[in-house]
Amino acid sequence: VGETIEYEVEISESGANAWTNYATTTSRMQRLEHINLNTEYDVRVRTVCSDANSEWNTISFKTKSCTGAGDIDSTTVPNSLLVGDTTTDYCYNGIPVNPYYGYSFTQQIFLAEELANLGTLSSISFENVTDITATRNIAIYLSTTNQGEMSNFIAGNNMLEVFNGSVTFNTGWNTINFSTLYPYGGNGNLLITVIDNTGSYLNTYPEFSVHNAGGNKTMRAQNDYGSYSPAGLPNSGTQYNMRNNIILNGYPCDTNTDNA
Repeated sequence: VGETIEYEVEISESGANAWTNYATTTSRMQRLEHINLNTEYDVRVRTVCSDANSEWNTISFKTKSCTGAGDIDSTTVPNSLLVGDTTTDYCYNGIPVNPYYGYSFTQQIFLAEELANLGTLSSISFENVTDITATRNIAIYLSTTNQGEMSNFIAGNNMLEVFNGSVTFNTGWNTINFSTLYPYGGNGNLLITVIDNTGSYLNTYPEFSVHNAGGNKTMRAQNDYGSYSPAGLPNSGTQYNMRNNIILNGYPCDTNTDNA
């Protein structure tokens, strides 16, 4: 019997029989990293000995989808991603909230390719570019959509309330930590719905930094006579090509798999 020198590890998507060398190691444990989410794989291992090689030993598994809190890599600090353009001086008072009215309903689309691998979202930040402070009672809902632009308000897929409470928008960046983590994981474009049901209006109000989104990715409605609900979308609204600059924090997807 020859002496074990090392182990060869090869990987292929299940059924493809397209084997590529993943690692050559002397360890009996190999951690698989940077592989695709929600994908079935075959992995095979053989022993390289001093006199001959062993037969291949094959196992199969499926990677996580990163659509639940159990799929996040919570051992790391959440990723922070700025989406927008802070080099311009664009600002707007109508999104994410419109305090000039007692009630407002806004939706904004952020494309999946803009969001990298944020995984499970834990907070959002908006930038107040004025020296005016406002306290509003808001609810934030996150969902996904296949739409890339707004033509009407969107119901979204499985709209989830991630925050509901009072927020004071001070000068500068204002971070809203979610009471419920949102399992995004890059599965579609992200739809951010912000509902302001404060019920009172302000004559002077903050304006928030925005950028040109290259298409109508924003829609808003507002009134002074009644509250909004995600269960009943506004019948009409105004489209905009301006979109808030935002900072999203999210735990990266844990795509690593340990196999002996």
